[in-house]
Amino acid sequence: MILYVPVTWAGAHGDSHRRVQLRPRHHSILAAPLALDLMLFSDLAQRAGLGGIQEWLSFCYRAPMVAPDLHAEHDLFIQLTKLKNTLRWMMGEDQITHLGCEYYDGH
Repeated sequence: MILYVPVTWAGAHGDSHRRVQLRPRHHSILAAPLALDLMLFSDLAQRAGLGGIQEWLSFCYRAPMVAPDLHAEHDLFIQLTKLKNTLRWMMGEDQITHLGCEYYDGH
């Protein structure tokens, strides 16, 4: 969607100038894929039997919601890891830990 915005300013000799400026609404274009992802993830959570606050979706929100008495995580990298780990858990895959233990033979 393109928005036409009238802009008026005062000239050097006291006369006023007016023109119409085109301003594309990029935020609505960028929000569509996010909204679609949230709908798909919410449907997946319902099919997986998850109910209540979906803390693993906090990566998609500006203000993450958590259960009472829990600390809200605002670090995007931790939120993304939580999202990926929840999806891996749903698929029965090993979760990402970043411990590095799997690289060594018990050393």
